[in-house]
Amino acid sequence: MAVKWSIYRYTRKSIMKKIIKLFLTITALVSLGICTTNSINAVNLKNSSNYSITLNECPYSELATIIPLKQDKSLIIQETKNPLFWEFKNYNEAFNKIKEFDTKNILLNISRKQNINELTTNNWKIYYEEFRLLYPKQEYNSFSNYIKTIDQFFTVCSNHEKNYHIEELYSQDNYDMIDLIIQMPNTSPIIKKVSENTPVSFASSNKTAAINYAKQYAVTPNKQYNYYAGSDCTNFVSQILKAGGHGEVWDWKPYNKGWINAHNFTLYWYMATGANNGYANFASISKDVRAGDIISVDYEKDGRYDHVGFVTASGSVTTQGYYDITIAQHSKDYIYKVSHKDNGWENTKGLYVRLRCFYS
Repeated sequence: MAVKWSIYRYTRKSIMKKIIKLFLTITALVSLGICTTNSINAVNLKNSSNYSITLNECPYSELATIIPLKQDKSLIIQETKNPLFWEFKNYNEAFNKIKEFDTKNILLNISRKQNINELTTNNWKIYYEEFRLLYPKQEYNSFSNYIKTIDQFFTVCSNHEKNYHIEELYSQDNYDMIDLIIQMPNTSPIIKKVSENTPVSFASSNKTAAINYAKQYAVTPNKQYNYYAGSDCTNFVSQILKAGGHGEVWDWKPYNKGWINAHNFTLYWYMATGANNGYANFASISKDVRAGDIISVDYEKDGRYDHVGFVTASGSVTTQGYYDITIAQHSKDYIYKVSHKDNGWENTKGLYVRLRCFYS
């Protein structure tokens, strides 16, 4: 196996003996307001003196002007309190409000194109898939406030689903600790706690092979793998790691969430590599990366990673202040220096994390 690390003491077989069932904590109803939350202290990421995220700040400022939001759920894991994702204060009412807000008929046009009924709590995923094709997440920072509002609406819809699965897993007697953690918000204290106690040991990885794979299939996807139009970034980077010699494991294999979902993937490799690198802007992270590194970004700083790219070459500093590294990615599919007109990384905003999965 390519990655060997002690975190596997939490696998499903051993969890029965080593983890005492933890109880689910859901706090009392929060006070009225557009954005409501428990009182939670700020959590700083290790080695990130230039970055700090306060958990009680609502990350969906555009959406919050029309739909009340809340963050009132948390889990107690290894004596640490871990808030879950933001949700609608009233789930059903949120759908009525977004349809009233959609004066530009974006949702109506999707309904007509897909030949489906108007947006409901049962069919929002179909709408979201089409919306993502029209408005790729990588272009989030260039969205108008109007588009951001609808994007944030669908994000919070998926937050409800994420929280449901997290709570469902947590309620099981013999849940897999790693499976739980990689679904949590990236601000969760338990992530740092487990990562800091995780020795890292790589076996038989080949950075050159990984870079060559990235160059070969950045523009023309490998037909031996599934391709996810509009959201293939993580699937592509997973292929790169496998081409570089990293073996499949329970939480990272085709095509589970650890393989195709940017958030799950990033948290899995964050802990696997012992990475503790938070960056407030692209210029700062571009200075610290090298060929073979992976960059992940959380655009809204809402606790979920949205996009990943693979660095194939380092670069010199530009007059704009960033280093002109070369990035191979999917959705959009390209391998370009950041300075290229079709590469938009220098304009992104959010929380960045560097993953170093190759040390040779």
